[in-house]
Amino acid sequence: MPSVVCPTCLRRNRVRKQSLGRSVVCTYCGAAFEAEESGQASQEPLSYGPQHSGEWQIAVGLIVLVAAAIPAVLLLARSR
Repeated sequence: MPSVVCPTCLRRNRVRKQSLGRSVVCTYCGAAFEAEESGQASQEPLSYGPQHSGEWQIAVGLIVLVAAAIPAVLLLARSR
């Protein structure tokens, strides 16, 4: 089964050979697009750019840590 890449969410979808060149719907995001078979070069993982380099994971981790610490500090202040 050939795979096609949704231009909206950039996820791979498997389609029947008969569907190539026709309009299909992405099974992940529901966007409609024309199914064109992915070439061998695009079988490599897609690069999403610098925002997915891991730095955002550190930032999200710090935000979650701070968000969890605020109620604890408030509870300690209330108990005094």
